Amino acid sequence: MHVCVCVYICICICIHVVNDSDRVFPKERKVYIGEDTQFLCHGMEGETVSWLRYNKRLPTVHQNRLLKLYNVSIEDYGEYTCVGYRLSDLGLSFSAKAYLTIIGTFLRCDFSHYC
Repeated sequence: MHVCVCVYICICICIHVVNDSDRVFPKERKVYIGEDTQFLCHGMEGETVSWLRYNKRLPTVHQNRLLKLYNVSIEDYGEYTCVGYRLSDLGLSFSAKAYLTIIGTFLRCDFSHYC
């Protein structure tokens, strides 16, 4: 979405506005124990992006925008936060949340036991 503000007739300033909740894809992921998953954070030009969990920076790939989680376990359940900083503003530009739900494991049956 673009927002334009005009001051006088000949001076207009247009900025691109992104809802912070639209910065993370997907917003929620449901996976089984042992699966791999990922979240993507969309930053704008000039923003430095990081992923956090419990206020600690997480290792990421693709210019810090892609958070990959391998072989997930119960401990990976919960909230992940993508934050963006614009160096020219010297402060937080945005913060967006993603949620990971752990479903469980697949049941494996053999013929000697009931499932």
